[in-house]
Amino acid sequence: MSVLPDITSFNTQATQPCLIEITQEHSHLLPQLVRRDAVHDFGVEDEDRLKQFRVGGKDGKKTVFALTDSSQETVLAAIYVFKTHRKLENFESIPGNVGRILTSDANAPLKGEPQSLIFYSISNMVDKEGNPLLKGAGTMLIEALLAMPDLPREAFLSTLSPFRTLAQNIIRHNNEPLSDDQRLSSAYLHLMSITDPVQKFHMGNGAMIGDIKLNAHDDPNAPDAVHGMNVMINYRYTPDQQTRNNNKALFKAILKKEVPVMCLRELFNPQVLARVDALEGTVAEMQARLAPKPAALHVS
Repeated sequence: MSVLPDITSFNTQATQPCLIEITQEHSHLLPQLVRRDAVHDFGVEDEDRLKQFRVGGKDGKKTVFALTDSSQETVLAAIYVFKTHRKLENFESIPGNVGRILTSDANAPLKGEPQSLIFYSISNMVDKEGNPLLKGAGTMLIEALLAMPDLPREAFLSTLSPFRTLAQNIIRHNNEPLSDDQRLSSAYLHLMSITDPVQKFHMGNGAMIGDIKLNAHDDPNAPDAVHGMNVMINYRYTPDQQTRNNNKALFKAILKKEVPVMCLRELFNPQVLARVDALEGTVAEMQARLAPKPAALHVS
């Protein structure tokens, strides 16, 4: 078993973070990634598994970018990326099964220029008390990655993010399975409620909702499948800073109730809205089955 390095003494005031792509040659950084993915634990159990399932480098199908201190000795945040060279016509054609992405060989060669980059996990590094080594490191990492000069400008840039707060939001009768239409409708309603912390993180960083994936995991016992009703979300990023700033401003205004919540639809892929709007009756049905919010506790 790998021993976790002591990275609790990082001085955020004495260094300027920088972005690097971690390869298998970064032997001093790999131990810092072991068992430190808070989203998906597969592939980070030890250094050998990292090399097999996570760290494929520039020419492999999977790679990892990290925000480090200026000496490149300490990882502050890491983002894991899956790449495909296939030409994609729309977001529905982006790979959306996280189980298959996790278990694919990181070193399988990429056969051509990447047409999509899927950010399937992101983790802030924390100290022994669970405090982040650098506050806001995840946001800084995304901003630095999107500003890379050699980032493929025409490629689809998207997360594949868990929606683990979804199941608790919908009342199910006798634990009955929901149809695809019911799950799509439920996911849309939950996104419109803006209560999911992952949604708030990505949309707060300027992402839009690219797609709602309905069959996101082959393992019915995986946390994504259980708590998210096998639904995951593609949050779409664009390298264009002004577009991201505009998205951030609108999302912030919605959160502050300065504009109606229906304005959130402006940050959806129109193809997703078309699918949802065609299910008007199912959306109304699932709206009626929203779990009641707990009553506020009044202390006299």
